[in-house]
Amino acid sequence: MKHLVFTAILLAMSNAQAADAPPIAVEAIGNDGGTQPAPCPQHITFNFRITGPENTEVTYRVVRSDGGKSAPVTASLGSAGTLKVNNAMTVGSAKTQEMRAFDGWVKLEVIAPLNVVSAPSEVHMRCSS
Repeated sequence: MKHLVFTAILLAMSNAQAADAPPIAVEAIGNDGGTQPAPCPQHITFNFRITGPENTEVTYRVVRSDGGKSAPVTASLGSAGTLKVNNAMTVGSAKTQEMRAFDGWVKLEVIAPLNVVSAPSEVHMRCSS
């Protein structure tokens, strides 16, 4: 499958957040989704990286172009100051006709200690059967 790589790093801090909040960067590394129709189910993994000061606690969630959002997750950036986040999605099911295509994007949104959103990791998946 073709790997799509998006390496936009965004730094942001709103006026509503504390001026002493640590700088946080979010990077969409890419996904393993293909561009050609394939038999279902198709499993796609989206890869992201959060960086900032070591041992910073962050809360993040995954958001999709179709309005889907994951539950917030809180984790530490650890002594290296990085956290790799992988999010899996399944297109189509061998037993049902649900979600047989997905044309859109997935982003990682850090919601604390400040709000930062990655560039979109785009995917165009279709079931062939």
